[in-house]
Amino acid sequence: MARLKLSLWVVLVIGLGVLYHNYFRGEDVDMAEPELNDQMVQIEATPVKVDTAFVGELIKYVHATGFTEPIRQAKIISRVNGRIKRLPVIEGQWVRKGERLVQIDDELLQIELAEARSNLLKAQVEYALWQREVASFSRDSLSRQELQQLALTYRQAREKYQRGEIEELQLLTIERRYRIAQILSGELREEIIAEKSGLKAAEMRYARALYNVRNSRINAPFAGQVADIQVSEGAYVTQNQELMTLVDLSRVKIKLQVMESQLNRIQTGEVLEVRFAAFPDTFFTGKIVGIDPTIDPRERTVTVVAILPNNHGLLKAGMFGEARLAVGRFSDRLLVPRNAVIVRDQRKLVFIVRQGKAVWCYVRTGEENEDYIEIVSSDFDLKPGEPVIVDGQFALAHDAPVKVIGSENRK
Repeated sequence: MARLKLSLWVVLVIGLGVLYHNYFRGEDVDMAEPELNDQMVQIEATPVKVDTAFVGELIKYVHATGFTEPIRQAKIISRVNGRIKRLPVIEGQWVRKGERLVQIDDELLQIELAEARSNLLKAQVEYALWQREVASFSRDSLSRQELQQLALTYRQAREKYQRGEIEELQLLTIERRYRIAQILSGELREEIIAEKSGLKAAEMRYARALYNVRNSRINAPFAGQVADIQVSEGAYVTQNQELMTLVDLSRVKIKLQVMESQLNRIQTGEVLEVRFAAFPDTFFTGKIVGIDPTIDPRERTVTVVAILPNNHGLLKAGMFGEARLAVGRFSDRLLVPRNAVIVRDQRKLVFIVRQGKAVWCYVRTGEENEDYIEIVSSDFDLKPGEPVIVDGQFALAHDAPVKVIGSENRK
């Protein structure tokens, strides 16, 4: 029995040994290094984007920002008291010059006008009666030559007063003598009769009543768009109350803040381009029409005013714009995009793609703007038309294999 147990233990140990040997042998086989071949040691190409070096014109710009304003803007106010009878416009509506904006109820104003017209007629009759009664004013032995001499003296006195040669009191004394002479000579007879008969006052009251009736009809002073309506039909308005705003956006004005250091490079009449957030891919062309003669002492900026056409009505008042003004043009220059040029060890370089590899090429640069840099010379003789890497080049080494996966669109 003991021998049987011993035999079983021997068989068990041998079996475990075989299993152990097979297990670790298989693991050694799995961990063994594979045989290498040429295809397996090939370095994987780095994906990059490229653009093309080219010969062209480089333009340098002065940049500024500002907000648009209407070329014309008017606050529409009421000149009379009354209730709004008609309000035929809405905000954003385009109106022609002379088109009705507001109609104030003029019933009472028409009554006042009729009353003033009646009083004027009575005064005209009274004036005619006065003319019959007053044959003439006493001339008091005042000749025409004397009146002309007093008129000349009065004109000379006014000129002396303007030059500061006489006091105001002296001028008033000379003027009073001249006016008295006019009355005595009969020259102001008509004015005196008109005043005495009440005709002059009646004419002024009639003119005021007519003014009120006419101003109950409020029309557009120029063609434009209605904005910021503050009243409604049926509302009672008072004299000088603001009703709405009329804006002319056929052209827009933009006030730009330009740094003082750039002022000597800007002149009126020059063309500029402005881009707005609402239209990021579009430049609107305009012209500088004015430069403020004063400089902001805190910001050290000057206000430059430009006018932009707005034929399609895309631009609105209050839009924020970024403007650029060409202040230097450099023709026939070898150019690459700005993001093609990087710095290694304080030297500028570009990567040229030649035969599927990235050629590390040190360059000397010249003029530049926000989009392009001029290449004056290069170690590996960069040529126009050659592709240069603009994305994916920061981890590249010289002659590293690359795979072009896209090209940037030139601006």
